[in-house]
Amino acid sequence: MRKDLFTSVYPKDNRTGGYVVDVSLDGYGDLFNAWDRAPLKRRDLNPDLNNFMEEATEEIPMKFPIVVLLHLPRGSRIGWKEEKSRTGWKNYYRFQKHLVSKEIRESNGRIVVYVIVAMLFLFLAYFFQPWEARGLVYTITIQGMVVGGWVFLWEAFSMAFFKNRTLYRHRRRYHRLMETEIRFVYDE
Repeated sequence: MRKDLFTSVYPKDNRTGGYVVDVSLDGYGDLFNAWDRAPLKRRDLNPDLNNFMEEATEEIPMKFPIVVLLHLPRGSRIGWKEEKSRTGWKNYYRFQKHLVSKEIRESNGRIVVYVIVAMLFLFLAYFFQPWEARGLVYTITIQGMVVGGWVFLWEAFSMAFFKNRTLYRHRRRYHRLMETEIRFVYDE
């Protein structure tokens, strides 16, 4: 059923075998954030367009390429703006991918630290496990190390298997959008 849904929304591109995402624009500037005054090749994408593209990449399975058709008014073709717009598109998603990759590296570093701290706490708790009752403070300290060790271990586990999974998915999406073929179509 899902295949039927996305194939009814996104037409198939005969040349690439991928699926087409149509975007209507009034001008080249609509691609980019109106508040960003940087040159076209370094500007941020329009936030609404970015959200639209992220939703489209979620709907179209990863195994299919995406072709973006940017529809502009007839007679508005400016070759150098087309090329700068393509470059700006790729640069934007390259930078987004870089930011997510950086977040993954930082997260992986925290995971290693959490596992080391967890093992240290659990080892100390095991090593100092009382053979006989040695007092309330001692027992509370040992139990605190056990609980702390498991909490750090759980945090490492949740980061590795939940948070990082989402980050890896975002990185794949940004890579896909960075490699997307951009075509300009001039309509009436």
